[in-house]
Amino acid sequence: MLKISSALVSAALTISGIALAEGFNPNFVSAQACDASLWDDKDDWGSNQGFCSGTPSTYGVTVHKMGFCTKNPFTSAGVAVNYSSCTITYESSAGAPMSFAAGTTLSLPREGTSIPAIGDYRFAVIELGKTFTIAAEMGPFKDGTTYYSTNSWTSSGSPGKTTGSAEEFDAEMTSFDPNTSCQAKSDPVAIKGATLTGYLIGSSAALIADNTSVLNCSGVNKIVGVARLDSNVTITTATTGLTATFTVTNNGSSVYCDNSGPGCSNVMFDSGPFNVSFTVVE
Repeated sequence: MLKISSALVSAALTISGIALAEGFNPNFVSAQACDASLWDDKDDWGSNQGFCSGTPSTYGVTVHKMGFCTKNPFTSAGVAVNYSSCTITYESSAGAPMSFAAGTTLSLPREGTSIPAIGDYRFAVIELGKTFTIAAEMGPFKDGTTYYSTNSWTSSGSPGKTTGSAEEFDAEMTSFDPNTSCQAKSDPVAIKGATLTGYLIGSSAALIADNTSVLNCSGVNKIVGVARLDSNVTITTATTGLTATFTVTNNGSSVYCDNSGPGCSNVMFDSGPFNVSFTVVE
């Protein structure tokens, strides 16, 4: 069995808010895991760290397509993604809703899933819906306070509350440079085993054009993560299956300070990346 580790990981699959701004650069890749027990309260955390990667209790995505390609399916803005060099291992026009939490592994539905064609592939791809569903918390701090996500969300994130339990919020992808400009192609991020790039496509499957004159992209329909693997993955006649394992531990949510007022005004929640590793079974 060959484990294709980190085929599509981390920022290639983040969504809107600060997670995107950080997700496709080394700052987020190296973000520390959240540990509220190290800090007196949110203000102490905010002045010393202020941003960390958490483990959500809920992480929901919609998967439309996964597979391997011999070439990058993207060329330039305005041109539709081209999967002609790809062997698609899962495809669903409606999409498969996937909701998972830390320590869980989910399989895609059998319908729409197939064994990849024999060959050598340098790229791995995954196509997702633009909306992610997250529930997360951070705490307790040394003062005993725990912050929970709420069911409201803007491109600035979900404001925390200190009572009850974590509520789910839906976050949508708007840009890889949210609230600053429309950046529809992420900056590449090199991680172990691959280089990751994310793309935003419209309803016609064309790559949206970057636009620095607006705060966010319009018409986003799906997100496509592309990983250029450091070495080819080989599918042979002995291949009997392909599985994908989703992991969100210490990276499925982003937690950060709202600095709009004095100190850390509130603890904010947004999406974080998740890992997808493919395993070829022979």
